Amino acid sequence: MIYKVSKTLGVVFQNSALDKPMSVKDNLRSRAALYGIYGKEFKNRLDELATMLDFKKLLNRKVGKLSGGQRRKIDIARALIHKPKILILDEPTTGLDPQTRKIIWNVMDDLREKENMTIFLTTHYMEEASDADYVVILDRGQIVARGTPVELKNEYTGDFITLYGPFDKEDLSRLYRILLLFQIILLMLAANLSSK
Repeated sequence: MIYKVSKTLGVVFQNSALDKPMSVKDNLRSRAALYGIYGKEFKNRLDELATMLDFKKLLNRKVGKLSGGQRRKIDIARALIHKPKILILDEPTTGLDPQTRKIIWNVMDDLREKENMTIFLTTHYMEEASDADYVVILDRGQIVARGTPVELKNEYTGDFITLYGPFDKEDLSRLYRILLLFQIILLMLAANLSSK
């Protein structure tokens, strides 16, 4: 039974689970072997993941020499090597550069849409949570809010704001960033109020 569950799950921990002295390819080969994936099947899956996550040039590099974003891509590949049905990620984009974050989110979207994969993830970034199908907000280990992003926004924020005066693109861009920050603050306040 445990073997069946482990074949169904892929997990990406907050801290990397890769062996730093080994190459990227050797790390993924050893993980694949745990699932009985060898030879041509491994090579094909490795090529597929390296293309999907954009790390073909890193295959022979030692994991200890990779940047944080590169290592995160390999951690995700490690979790996907056996084609799980469910993927669990613990803060997968924390500390990553915008380009790597975009690659990872594009991969997650493709996995959900094309492979019908169920994805659970934790994040402190509200803009990432807003792309989810369903959100659960925790405060000190307790559920303080749950629902679709639209339901949560409707419950805890307003959708309209009235502006007066002439605005150029730079003003609107600055205002947009301020409103995003305000939305995050409101969600955090709402979570704190509902926990009291």
